[in-house]
Amino acid sequence: MNSKLDLHIFDFDGTLFKSPEPNPNIWSGPMVGKLKGTPAQGGLGWFQETFTLDDPYVPLKPIRDEWFHKHVLESAILSANNDNHITCLLTGRTTIYNKIIDRILESVELKFNHIGLKPVTTEENANQTTFDFKKSFINNIFHNQYTGQIRSITVYEDRIKHVELFRSFLQTFQGIEYEVKFIDEAPKYLLEHQERQLVNQLIQKNQPELQLKFTPDYTCIRLHQESIDKLLSWFELPDKWVIKTHHVTLNMSAYNPKMWLNPNLTPKTTSASTLSLDKLSIEDNDTDVNNSNDTALTIAKLEISEDDKQALAEQVSKQYPLGKEMTLQVESIGLSSNALAVRVYGCLSANKIIHCTIAIHPQAAAVDSNYITNWVSIKKIRQTGEYTLHSHTESQLKEYQQKVKDTKPEPTTPGKSPSKKGLILPPISCKVKLPPQDTKFEIHGVIEEVGKTTVVEVKKQTSKGGDSKQFIFETIKKHHKDSQEVGKLIGQVNKWIKENNITSNADIENFIQTKLIQK
Repeated sequence: MNSKLDLHIFDFDGTLFKSPEPNPNIWSGPMVGKLKGTPAQGGLGWFQETFTLDDPYVPLKPIRDEWFHKHVLESAILSANNDNHITCLLTGRTTIYNKIIDRILESVELKFNHIGLKPVTTEENANQTTFDFKKSFINNIFHNQYTGQIRSITVYEDRIKHVELFRSFLQTFQGIEYEVKFIDEAPKYLLEHQERQLVNQLIQKNQPELQLKFTPDYTCIRLHQESIDKLLSWFELPDKWVIKTHHVTLNMSAYNPKMWLNPNLTPKTTSASTLSLDKLSIEDNDTDVNNSNDTALTIAKLEISEDDKQALAEQVSKQYPLGKEMTLQVESIGLSSNALAVRVYGCLSANKIIHCTIAIHPQAAAVDSNYITNWVSIKKIRQTGEYTLHSHTESQLKEYQQKVKDTKPEPTTPGKSPSKKGLILPPISCKVKLPPQDTKFEIHGVIEEVGKTTVVEVKKQTSKGGDSKQFIFETIKKHHKDSQEVGKLIGQVNKWIKENNITSNADIENFIQTKLIQK
């Protein structure tokens, strides 16, 4: 009997394989929870319906580098080829996924000694969690199938909660060395159109009474990827800063061009009928700007009477509808301790400083780019080709140093806003190198609403279009003359309607007459 076997256990979703997950940039928080929930619990069954892990969402033969975590796959292959290893795949996916998972593993020629798939939920095991199942599987391998033969256990797991649970659980194995390796990798998302198609499929199968509802967070010019890449190529970003290059904000919430007229317009005498929005003026300036309220570099100096504002808003709507392709010109770059951004012109916006955030400090927020005060014009940077931006002027640096002395900073925690009292971010610099062949410094995008999607329940009308409660009451009275039981019967009918998704009055009356009433 071999008493020197090492047990290696690999989780599947998010650990070995890049299984697609609901994208929180598309769906609201509650919607993500509903997608991940089981149909039995009122969810939509993202991890219970096999088509979410099948073609066309996951290829029949997934490309290794695109769909597997390389270092975990290599560890699994090494383990599987070692005669002294017991190599297991252990997942919360149920047995209905066995053929799909077998096919995925065959695509990379990976063979496990054992594959643990959770049993399909029944009344008997309804309360069993995924971790309960995994513990049971390991106990069976250790105590029954390889009794006295295992000297060490290594677990690969991507869920931090399960990592902690495994460490506590494996401590109970006396005389056994163990290690739980936390696999911290970015989640895998489908293309947006694919994900929306998949979600519609889940809704139609499990809760067809639901309807998707989009709620805009903001309206913007969303940059094309080519322009995003172009902007990022200019900068040597500070260490650990978070890239946010995505859009130029036009207004918060739903598309509303009227909001773009303030503060960009000065109410005076220009008539909306004579205004040409295609020829927005700009005052050229090649000096540094150290006042965030000075918008001479980007604000179109338009003059219009208050009476014509509504007419102008309608004109803006026609000329700049949702879906319109836009070309903007970058005219300056700004840096603060919190954010790096470029100022642009060629559009109207509710923001005083029309800009695109490039990156932020890991403890900052994208909104902090609105408060950048130190801007350097593209014209000035082009004179040398390379330029080092600084977040503080000499006077601001002295103010910062004094503030550090006078303020006791709170401990910094990732995710906290830098505007939180006590949190002082240090001065920073950033190198810029502009391409010498570029003379226009243009970026391109499309006007879009950006937000999250959730679901709402659609109340369906009965076929007669009348009051369904009144119809049920009258129908029960018609077929059941004992009025003392009407209240109880109404509850039974409503339960049956909900469970069977009934909308037809004819079906309701047939149920009341032939099934509910019959003794």
